[in-house]
Amino acid sequence: MRRTLIVITAAAGLVAAGALPAQAAPAAKVKPIVLATSTPAIDAAGGQAAFTVTGLPKGTASLQLLDPATKKWVRKAAVTRSGTSGSVTVTGVPQGVPQFRVVVGKRSSNIVPVKAYGIYAFGGYTKQHTYGSATMASVEGYFPGYKNLKVPDGFGCERVDVGLEMGSPQPTWKANVLVTSASGVVNTQIMSIPSEVKVASSVGQPVSGAIDIGINSSTSNSQPFFGWTGLQFHCLADPGISTMQ
Repeated sequence: MRRTLIVITAAAGLVAAGALPAQAAPAAKVKPIVLATSTPAIDAAGGQAAFTVTGLPKGTASLQLLDPATKKWVRKAAVTRSGTSGSVTVTGVPQGVPQFRVVVGKRSSNIVPVKAYGIYAFGGYTKQHTYGSATMASVEGYFPGYKNLKVPDGFGCERVDVGLEMGSPQPTWKANVLVTSASGVVNTQIMSIPSEVKVASSVGQPVSGAIDIGINSSTSNSQPFFGWTGLQFHCLADPGISTMQ
């Protein structure tokens, strides 16, 4: 009787072993699509946003933009690819903080933000003027005098361009523009020495938060002189400085 039980137990063990399912092979790891940009901040409609992408699967790769007005993804351009890598450059980016991604079939990359700024100048009458190598919207007028402008916080202003050019020579004249914000002070200054007409400019300087602008000029004989002043801000929304005179 004992021998019979042993044989039955062994047979049951063999059946149980044969019933175990085969172990599944590990699933192949899917390589992510990775998008990057070398231009995280540009001027709206004027700058170029450049991208590189890696990990592309087979299929047509397209760059998409999250439209800041409709909040929908729209196709911007086709990706030029070489194997699993590619690149793409776009212009005419709408103002605001657009987001980009690359889509291949049903797969998409990580999201990359590119800020696009509008450029705003002060003054009721503005005209493009060149300050050395810098060209910006400018106001012509007579100096000396003092003017103060303010840009409130909340408009996403992050860069400023400042230019000065003085003419109509008077004794020992001087002028400066001070732009003060949480990022520090931008000081553009010119003086009559060593020449009667001097030009100064400072482009792409950082600003943030609330901004205070002081435009100051003077002469030793208190006589006005002709000059140009350029002051333009790169912001995500219009701060309305054109009305602050």
